[in-house]
Amino acid sequence: PRVVAPVTPGPLQYTEVWKVAQRMTPKPVKLGAIASGSLIHLLWNEFYVSDHDLVMDLAKIMNREYRELADAGAEVIQVEEPPIHFGACTGTGTPPERLSEMVDEFNAEIEGVDTEIWAHTCWGNANQQAGFWHVPTYEKALPYLSELNADLVTFECSTTEGRDFPLLGQWETEKKIGIGVINHTITTV
Repeated sequence: PRVVAPVTPGPLQYTEVWKVAQRMTPKPVKLGAIASGSLIHLLWNEFYVSDHDLVMDLAKIMNREYRELADAGAEVIQVEEPPIHFGACTGTGTPPERLSEMVDEFNAEIEGVDTEIWAHTCWGNANQQAGFWHVPTYEKALPYLSELNADLVTFECSTTEGRDFPLLGQWETEKKIGIGVINHTITTV
């Protein structure tokens, strides 16, 4: 869709969706939603001066949804694909200033959300298509991922056959580390 005016909240209904799922189990249900920083890849910005300005407005909308969700009792919210690792590790030439803006965007999205926050990263996409012949390492993204106000950061390690395990083992962080071990770019497990 084209963005031709300031973005405004729509009927996301994260809390209602989570409540329906939570009623079906006594176990905690984690809700996952796309990061504002990744949403811009689905939009055509014809209004905002910069993508950062657009993402910051999207982050305000998502923040309101996440606060409502946490207030309803959600114990874990997973923010899917803050695009920092793509910018830092894939040779796109993303300057450090833009990577720092991506950190600010993520942190604005979850500011004041009183529940556990997971930041999910991976190298695939929703169409089960591999994005790279040779999957990058997370090494250049770690300084930026360290600055996320997330409790846990997930790393997709299946397509790299665990190549980043030693790197993650040496990562000095207080964050929990989640390891993805299923390759979602193939149709078999």
